Amino acid sequence: KPTAWKDGARMAVALSFDADHETIDLRNGGISAGRMSQGQYGARAGMPRILDVLDRHGVPASVFMPAVSALLHPEEVQRVVGAGHELAIHSWIHESNSGLDHATERDLSFRAADALERLCGTRPVGMRTASWDFSPHTLATRSRQTGSGHSHGVRGSFEAVEALVSICTIRLFRSIRQSVLCASFWTHGALG
Repeated sequence: KPTAWKDGARMAVALSFDADHETIDLRNGGISAGRMSQGQYGARAGMPRILDVLDRHGVPASVFMPAVSALLHPEEVQRVVGAGHELAIHSWIHESNSGLDHATERDLSFRAADALERLCGTRPVGMRTASWDFSPHTLATRSRQTGSGHSHGVRGSFEAVEALVSICTIRLFRSIRQSVLCASFWTHGALG
């Protein structure tokens, strides 16, 4: 924990979003129109609204996107990058790394980084594993891929979250927090 934050701030907050969209259902070979439409909602309505809010307030964020989502929605990639947000790796098709052999994990990881680089013009540096799932090789593979071991998927402390929740008492924040919890259940609980 730093002794001081930039400009005397009491804490630092990083906003990040996973743009999984249809990848979970596609990964599972799903044919349900209902589940596919849940994934498509993120690209059609969810991310555009999130990006509008971030842009309106001049707030930077990191967007973690499976390569298949990026290939299906290149306009979203351009909007994220054009607004100055970080576009980061979030797998090829939301695969589970711990269920892959090392060669397959490496191939999919590099394929994802290559696809995002082609779409946005720069090689992504950050990454978050799909479903926070690491194999024994994940961080070493990402380090070779990007020159960084930087991962948003490794957690160490709830200190910042607890502090943020304790000082944010406005109704809007509570509504957003409840929406995020519901969205998290639907995207990672019910489908993942």
